Amino acid sequence: KHFAWRACQDILPTRVNLFRKGVNVDVYCPFCGEDYETQTHIFLDCLVAKDIWAKSPFRLNINGRPQKNFVDWCFYLCDGLDDETRGLFFTFLWVIWNSRNKWIFEGIRWNTITMIIYAVDYWRILLEATKQKEGRLTLTKEANETWEPPPVGIVKINTDASLASAEFRGLGAVFRDHLG
Repeated sequence: KHFAWRACQDILPTRVNLFRKGVNVDVYCPFCGEDYETQTHIFLDCLVAKDIWAKSPFRLNINGRPQKNFVDWCFYLCDGLDDETRGLFFTFLWVIWNSRNKWIFEGIRWNTITMIIYAVDYWRILLEATKQKEGRLTLTKEANETWEPPPVGIVKINTDASLASAEFRGLGAVFRDHLG
C-alpha cells in the first residue's frame, strides 16, 4: 500500500525526482538509457515496461494511450479493476521498481519473463497469506477504559504523536503518579 500511495503521488525516488531535490545523479533510465527516468518512463514508456505489460496477464499495449502521465494512466486503469486484479497490477508496478533497484544497487538484471513470473508468484503468495490470516478467528480482550494508577513511587507516562504533513505535527505526553 505504501508503494502504491507513493507511486500515485509521483514521489518515488526516480532519478528525475532525485535531481529535482538537488541530488547530483544521472537522470537517464537505468534499463534503457534512452530517456529521463520519470515514473511515466520507468512504468510505461521504457521498452522494458512495454514488454512487461504486453506479456503480462494484462496484455496491455501501452502505445497510443490517451493518458500522458503515469498517475492519470494508473487511476484510469484501476477504475475498472476489482480489488484482486488491482492488487496484481500494483504488484507488477512494484516488481518493475524492485528490479530497477536490483539493477542499480546490486548489479542484478532481471529479464522481463523473470519479472512477470515473480510478480504473479508474489501476488499469489500474498493472496494465500491474506486468506489464511482471514481464516483465523482471534479474540481480543476489550480495552480497559478506566485509568489505573501506577504503584506509589512510580510515574506513568502516556504519549502520542501525529504527523499530518511537514507543517502540521503534534506531540503530547501525560505524566501521572499514583494520585493521578
